[in-house]
Amino acid sequence: MTIAEVIEGLARHPALVGGVLSLPPVLAWALLFVHGVGRGDLKPWRYVHAVLLHATVFPGVLALLLLGYELLMRRGDLLALNLIVCFYPPVAMALTLAGIRRAAAFESLPGAGRLRGFVISVVAAFFLALVAMRTAIRLVFFQSVWMFLVFVAILYAFVRWGLRAAFQGRQPPRDH
Repeated sequence: MTIAEVIEGLARHPALVGGVLSLPPVLAWALLFVHGVGRGDLKPWRYVHAVLLHATVFPGVLALLLLGYELLMRRGDLLALNLIVCFYPPVAMALTLAGIRRAAAFESLPGAGRLRGFVISVVAAFFLALVAMRTAIRLVFFQSVWMFLVFVAILYAFVRWGLRAAFQGRQPPRDH
């Protein structure tokens, strides 16, 4: 099974995919009425918010990577992409993050630091792959090797920083 087949399979069930992706933002905003604004970092709400955070960031980031790949690497037609599979996950992620942000500081949620490190690593690796792909031929003719090496070193620093944040030791959340 290829990634394209998975995306096609998800596109065949838009109501199911849309419903599942709508759960985290709806729950994040509904929890504000349960515990109140700014009180989501208390037990047990911070664990619920952490689950919602993880449940929405992974599909959102993967959809953004898919969009970036289609637009920047394949030079594909964005109008031909499935709305629910490619465009709705980042929207749902933004809505969920906005709701969680009103409820609690991200730093107080378990695993938020590692999740941030994961996102930084994935984005930096994507840009590293994009630069490597785009400069392979032009490097010989238009740019100096030193500029390319400096850019790769900067991206490597971001990847290393992101991986360190993703795999750092567990820090217990603060009790209020």
